Amino acid sequence: MENQNVNEQKEIKEKKKLSVENIVGIVLIAVFLPIIIFNMVIVVKGWVNPDKVPTFLGVAPLVVGSDSMSKIEGAEHGGAFNKGDMIVVRAIKPEKLKERDIITYNQANEIITHRIVRIENIQEVYQAAEAELQAAKEAYELAPVGAEKDALKEAYEKALSNRNQQYHRKTVSEKRGFDTIYVTIGDYGSGSEIDVYEDQIQALYTGIRLPIMGK
Repeated sequence: MENQNVNEQKEIKEKKKLSVENIVGIVLIAVFLPIIIFNMVIVVKGWVNPDKVPTFLGVAPLVVGSDSMSKIEGAEHGGAFNKGDMIVVRAIKPEKLKERDIITYNQANEIITHRIVRIENIQEVYQAAEAELQAAKEAYELAPVGAEKDALKEAYEKALSNRNQQYHRKTVSEKRGFDTIYVTIGDYGSGSEIDVYEDQIQALYTGIRLPIMGK
């Protein structure tokens, strides 16, 4: 009789143990299965379209590979994240973007995430540059010979250079079929401004940052 009771107690303990293990297993599956599915979708999309940010339900994790947006002293626009961080981006319609938004875009087959510092209509910018050039040219031609004319010549040459630059930007924009240009630069300010067009924009930085997790 005593042996029977002992055996029954062992069976009850084994059942409880199995029950706890089953619960733990179910919880782990519930936690990790979505992560596994998420990673599989990201990997497959990245393999199929290597020049695009692979997203799952409109969002994607990215690993920061440079210091151009670093949160360090001297960052021109404040600094958003550091090299080695993991950040989360989401799909966005270009027309909803505004200045100071941080966007992910494709530039020469490289994925870049920088801040928008200006949004320009290139036709308007070019017309303004053309008007500035004409005004500078007239002022230079009408000025008497002397120091004033020399200064006005310098202003005219500067306006000419700017007009030529805007003409080049306008030509590129017309070839791509977009008038709106999103001018971006890294927060650290160590690089040059980059013109970004609607067909290059892939995502918007959500503000979610996991420090060092990219490593």
